Amino acid sequence: MLKIFLLSSMAIFCLGSALAQDSSRWSVMAVAGYTTSNMAGSSSGNYGTVAGQGNNQYYNNGTGGQKLRMGWNGGIQVAYELGRRVFIQAGLNLVVRGGAIQLNEYFPSGSFNSQEVPVTGKSVFAFNYLTIPVVWKLYLGKHRPIYLEAGAYYGSLLAASENGSFVYNGSNIHYTNNLNSNYNLSDLGYILGMGWERKLSKRGKLFIDLQVDRSQFTIGSVSVPGGKPELFNQSLSLSAGYRFTL
Repeated sequence: MLKIFLLSSMAIFCLGSALAQDSSRWSVMAVAGYTTSNMAGSSSGNYGTVAGQGNNQYYNNGTGGQKLRMGWNGGIQVAYELGRRVFIQAGLNLVVRGGAIQLNEYFPSGSFNSQEVPVTGKSVFAFNYLTIPVVWKLYLGKHRPIYLEAGAYYGSLLAASENGSFVYNGSNIHYTNNLNSNYNLSDLGYILGMGWERKLSKRGKLFIDLQVDRSQFTIGSVSVPGGKPELFNQSLSLSAGYRFTL
């Protein structure tokens, strides 16, 4: 369903481009902001499943609580006015998603110790995407200062990493893992949001945008024993930008 919506929206956008006679219907936007994200799904609370690090050199089991992660977003977007209050908008954005896990692990008994040793810490996952969002915008009111939006996005994973630390026997141990080869390279999801605009000049407007999105593809690590876990991106973004009418 989302694929059909995305492809049809892009087709309409291209058709509008081909038929457009009035350049004033076009506007270009630069946008940047913060993204608060985490990882949803039945596997999001289990660190061993999420990370796929079940047999690494430091710990091998346990669970932890899901935590939010602050990231950022930014890009360029283009909008076309289909009607007095209706716009269709597409863009190219860089988005940092991911999440954080509060570790509650243990060091198993073995060659380094005679019994299980508790390990506590935090692990942060960063998923950097190049996304193509396509949204429909409906402006409310006569002067259109407030708008609602809905649409979909497609994302391609540029980089994925895990950074964390834990305390073991009084020592604070840091680690970094490159996860690019383990996680799904494609992401597809829906977008819902609202925003506010204020005119600054004859052709320019400042806007503030609040969006929530959630992926429909499972992004979990493919290297986890027993199969790929259920894991989805979800985020809340607050962005600001400038819209210039051509």
